[in-house]
Amino acid sequence: MNVIQDDNSLVYIPLTSCEGEGTPPRSSLIEYAVIFVALSGLFFFLFGPTLQAQLALVDDHEIIRFNSPEGSLWKVLETDLQRGRFRPLYYSFRFAEIILFGTNPQAWHIATISFGVLTCFLLYLAARKLDADIFSASLFAPMFVMTGSLAEIWYRLGPNETLGMVVLALSIWAIANAARRVSPWFWDGLALTAMALAGLTKESFVLVIPALLLLRWTLQCWIHQETWRQAFCTLRRLMVGGLLVFVVEIVILIVVMFYAPKGYGPAIVNLSLMSFDPRKWYEQLILSEAVPLVCYCFMSFTLLAVYWLGGKPQRSYLAAIFLIFAAWVIPQLVLYSNLMFGRYFFPAIVGIAAINLLTLVVVQRRRGWILWTLCVMGLLTSFGYGLNFTTKSVNYYTADTQVVHEMVTYLARKVNPNRSIVIAGDIVRDQEWFFSLGVHLRFAGSISPVYRVQDITASEVNNIGAIILLHLPDNEFPIWFIPDRWQEKAFSQPYYSLSIRELGYRKEGDVRYNVYEPVSD
Repeated sequence: MNVIQDDNSLVYIPLTSCEGEGTPPRSSLIEYAVIFVALSGLFFFLFGPTLQAQLALVDDHEIIRFNSPEGSLWKVLETDLQRGRFRPLYYSFRFAEIILFGTNPQAWHIATISFGVLTCFLLYLAARKLDADIFSASLFAPMFVMTGSLAEIWYRLGPNETLGMVVLALSIWAIANAARRVSPWFWDGLALTAMALAGLTKESFVLVIPALLLLRWTLQCWIHQETWRQAFCTLRRLMVGGLLVFVVEIVILIVVMFYAPKGYGPAIVNLSLMSFDPRKWYEQLILSEAVPLVCYCFMSFTLLAVYWLGGKPQRSYLAAIFLIFAAWVIPQLVLYSNLMFGRYFFPAIVGIAAINLLTLVVVQRRRGWILWTLCVMGLLTSFGYGLNFTTKSVNYYTADTQVVHEMVTYLARKVNPNRSIVIAGDIVRDQEWFFSLGVHLRFAGSISPVYRVQDITASEVNNIGAIILLHLPDNEFPIWFIPDRWQEKAFSQPYYSLSIRELGYRKEGDVRYNVYEPVSD
């Protein structure tokens, strides 16, 4: 790397940075090995408690159903289309995991944690390939771990984002390698393939493709010192291919949404004019659990503008950074303008984290040590907050799955098969829990019929063997339901000690399980 110094600041310009295809120096291999071990230790330290977890209600009923002889990939893909979704790679990979792991929750969690390690390691390699220092690149990776409820993709077994992030990280790493090569056709091909595959894991990853292409274009200008026109001509096949992939996948999604206009997918998106209102985006960001990183994102833009507007040659790169960030994050805000929380921030969080990383590198190289120290301290404080929230969430999740497993196992053993098990809850809000509890009860060996409390008449009360209560308000109970006739079982208590409300989590999982049995039994 060459260093050029002018009157304004110290600017690093990699004039001789293109590499061949040789083996990395020994020091790099040692560094990579140390970082990989460190990331593995961090992930298994944070998410290791899930190795004691059982299958959860949310999403994990798919693992049970798909593992049965009736489970069919083609049938699942057809059902997904009927719901207004198109995720062939996600479900294909899920079926492959079922073949490998069956219904063993420990094996599933080891694989999920390993995907997190691989994602962060690939992003670390990409950052180092683009000349980020070891310390900054090391701070970059944990942003995807210690981010509160966003980290659920590394301990829950159902999120599409888990696989999507691995493939997206592969694409970014391939782009970084391609930018360094004199003959980048292999790495560009890998990047394009990974972009296409990421879009087949979840719809939100399709929207990142334009930002990835802009990133590749900018790196070609920066590293090879080409003009924007020259760089575009050099990359014209990749750019055309990438835009074609983007258009094809967008068209497919539009067709699927029109095919099932009342499905789950269109209902979640529900685009309107308000979806494009920046005030709506601001509201979503401020109310999100990613507030610390969002604040540092805006701070980063300010610092980058201050440091890079000093010289005219740098203004185009600053504009490119703003454009890449906008292309990366704004489509996600539009997509989830009605509901953005937790894992929905992936892949947008990658763009936010990358801006923080770039700011650390630029400030350090311009020798702004005071600002650099403040940035690092702020990020470490944010990590501390996220680490605390992540740890509580993991412990809660583990205890929750254990309680559910104990509950359904108990009922399968205790309830008379000639009596029914009734689930009481809000039909709309708790629809997945209704369905999932039935699947889990069958998996535990129960042969009792399962009903919703709204479907049981007064004449059938004597045939009830147990009631599972899911936060149904008292005024919604049927007239025949008399709580004094039932007694609460002690095994539901661990759920209360780790109430989700105490963690400030307001969305999925906000359910308490209370099991009541007839006193006569």
